[in-house]
Amino acid sequence: MIAFQSLMYWASFLTDCRTQSAGDSARLLTNKILYFAEHALFRLFGRSPHFNHDWAKSPFPLSSCIKWSRGLSAWYVIEDLSSVISMEGAGGEPQEWILDGLLPGMVIIDVGAHHGRYSVCASRKVGPAGLVVAVEPHPRNVEILEKNLSLNDIENVRIFPVACWSERTNLNSKSAALLALHAVTWGQKNESPLPGIPLDDLTKEQGFTRVDWIKVDVEGSELAVLEGARETLATFRPHLYLEYHRTLSSLNDWLVAHGYHVDRRTEDPHAPGYGWILASPVHAELR
Repeated sequence: MIAFQSLMYWASFLTDCRTQSAGDSARLLTNKILYFAEHALFRLFGRSPHFNHDWAKSPFPLSSCIKWSRGLSAWYVIEDLSSVISMEGAGGEPQEWILDGLLPGMVIIDVGAHHGRYSVCASRKVGPAGLVVAVEPHPRNVEILEKNLSLNDIENVRIFPVACWSERTNLNSKSAALLALHAVTWGQKNESPLPGIPLDDLTKEQGFTRVDWIKVDVEGSELAVLEGARETLATFRPHLYLEYHRTLSSLNDWLVAHGYHVDRRTEDPHAPGYGWILASPVHAELR
């Protein structure tokens, strides 16, 4: 039994190294073996392993390698470890909260689409009659998002390379070590400003006649997004799936004041003060 489990583990390990070329698969396999070997040695000698070690970069750089995600059943471009975590679904998000509520023909707005994990999943749920609106301001993220959609022949996702904000303004990029952690800020000088617009403007200018769900993951700017979506929320009464970043109390107050009820909440076990909220309009049931 133990031998069978071991065999299955290594078979799974090898399958998880599938890429679009044998050379990339070999490099990915080498990186992962060395990564896990390093961790095993650290534990053997009673030392804490370097959890910030990025196996997507060392010893072989895997940036731009096209990898298969078993969780998504989709191809995606490796940029850094955050893209792997995101597209492999290893971040711990309760994504089933939103995905289980999506039906064919629905319209979902993915604010902070990153490289498209939620957009890819949602596109399959809403089908050809539905629409996914992917909002992502960072140029490199947009490039990768476009590539990931193309790799998987997804045609019901529309990308808007802007940041949702409380008003129309120029915003600035707040860089981080990983692309998934990049954020937008207001009030700081930047030579390459990012366009920020209210979600209300986007829905009106695009002539949307329905919005069923809004997902928001914007690294701490959740309230700015909601403030710019007041009319959209009042008109369409969509369900909300929000990732919060030390903003739980203020988000709760805002949602209650605008006729929303928090149905579920969970905290990220690896990051105190961070977590996810599922909210629905008062007196509305999940559809």
